[in-house]
Amino acid sequence: MKTLMKLHIDSTMYIMFLMDITLPIPNTSIANHKFFLYNTYMNKMKLTPKTDREIFIMREAGKRHAELIEKIFDYTKAGQSTWDIELYARKVCKTLNLKTVQIGYQKYPCAICMGINNDGVHTIPHKNKVLSEGDITTIDITVGFKGYCMDGGVTKAIGKVDKKARKLIRTTYKALTMAVANCVEGKTINDISNAIYTISKRAGFDVLKSFSGHGIGKNLHEEPYIPNFPFVGGDVVLPANIVVALDTMVIEGEGDAIIQKDGWSTKVENGGRLGFFENTVLVGHDSPEILNNWKVSLPQ
Repeated sequence: MKTLMKLHIDSTMYIMFLMDITLPIPNTSIANHKFFLYNTYMNKMKLTPKTDREIFIMREAGKRHAELIEKIFDYTKAGQSTWDIELYARKVCKTLNLKTVQIGYQKYPCAICMGINNDGVHTIPHKNKVLSEGDITTIDITVGFKGYCMDGGVTKAIGKVDKKARKLIRTTYKALTMAVANCVEGKTINDISNAIYTISKRAGFDVLKSFSGHGIGKNLHEEPYIPNFPFVGGDVVLPANIVVALDTMVIEGEGDAIIQKDGWSTKVENGGRLGFFENTVLVGHDSPEILNNWKVSLPQ
């Protein structure tokens, strides 16, 4: 579950990061990447490394979370509604002793976010949203385990999908893998952001700009914030042993996300489809460690 960044422009122009508070969001595209982040904010961020005990717990949380995502992925098929998947996810969480921390988070009503085709991030599952052959669907779920959060998600092709959908899914996954590779001590936030952005653009796609990856631990959203594009102020250096959730959000065409009337669900404003993958990663001294290292199949 990614962080929503709300941009407000007036005579003083400022950024508000939506974390532990809720604000009314207009039904419009809400990002202007030219003014997205500021050095003054980034320089004040507190990047706190996790302790050995915290890392131990989050590793176990990650193993369980990876199993959860794989089970949901395998269960998802044509003819099912996204609400069917929601109920299944809740059931599996219970068997794995995972807490469904998204339910009630800033009044979000479900355990998962699940969209179809041009649905954007944070889309609420519904009985009337039924998967069909040729669709692509995004699944995003955050869970809790022994007081710590774990975040991740995948995109699944439902049956045989068209060539562009296959390219979108594979490009998004590649962008995530390159983002993960930059989760090393001494690298910067922009190294991660630029990896996602460059791979997406070279393949002819764009990225969502109103949402970002984020730190994670006891809280679902912690610092730092990691957009899918490089920005002024993104030269903050990563220390070892911080944990980040790398939301990778790639879209067909160009544009951003539009918040829907329920206040959570979004649509890709140009009508293009969304590709989404996410891992939670421990920043290492020499190499990254994916804590929820799920394995899913990609369309060929």
